[in-house]
Amino acid sequence: MTKRSEVNIGYLDQSDVLDGDLTVGAAIVGDQADYEWARNPQIREVMGGLVSDVDWHANVHALSGGQKRRVALAKLLIEDHDVIMLDEPTNHLDVEGVAWLSRHLKTRWRANQGAFLVVTHDRWFLDEVCTKTWEIHDGIMDPFDGGYAAYVLARAERDRAANVMEGKRQMLVKKELAWLRRGAPARTAKPKFRIEAANALIADVPEPRDSTALSKMATARLGKDVLDLENVSLDFLGGDPGQKLFDNITLRLAPVSGLGSWASTAPARPPC
Repeated sequence: MTKRSEVNIGYLDQSDVLDGDLTVGAAIVGDQADYEWARNPQIREVMGGLVSDVDWHANVHALSGGQKRRVALAKLLIEDHDVIMLDEPTNHLDVEGVAWLSRHLKTRWRANQGAFLVVTHDRWFLDEVCTKTWEIHDGIMDPFDGGYAAYVLARAERDRAANVMEGKRQMLVKKELAWLRRGAPARTAKPKFRIEAANALIADVPEPRDSTALSKMATARLGKDVLDLENVSLDFLGGDPGQKLFDNITLRLAPVSGLGSWASTAPARPPC
């Protein structure tokens, strides 16, 4: 993440980070006198929404979990932040507190000014305040517009489209495999670029249960006959007729296994 040096970021932690020995007033506004913070309408709105029923002079350690949460939120929200990061902000809040927080976050900044990032399991809160949802999976991040409900619908549509594309790809894979298995009529070789493209497509398929069988099927050069040599002899031009390398040899090269079989009516005689 990058940020400009002048950007002011506030953060709400899940754990209690307030000094338990401070009073509620000191924990929220520090050393400010009542008349100093009370003249700010935004601070008054935060105080009235979160801590109006909390004893201003009570020590923080004597508060309940929900009261501590509201004091921590109040301390954060009276400050002037450009970006606010909230980690499970609705934990320990009652229904009224959650509703107030959602209204405050939606009206805190003017359009195109300020932003907040929230991590929460509260689906209602997500739908109420969020304009974008990010899903992180498999080391990548997918953005979605809207809150949780919009994200669920968009994800379902994305998965449906992905399934359609995968179905088309699987059909293309089957087509290319069938093409690789067929012998090419009236020619002895298939186009190299087509073979490379087919192999690249097949390589993107998840590993099958029998990868060896698929590998043989996809890469072997198949056809009715690959190589047949019958009654072949070899000697050096002008050499002694008795110094042949081999004489009357038959060679048959099978199309699937790639293994040749030798047969001869006369044994080869090694040269001297």
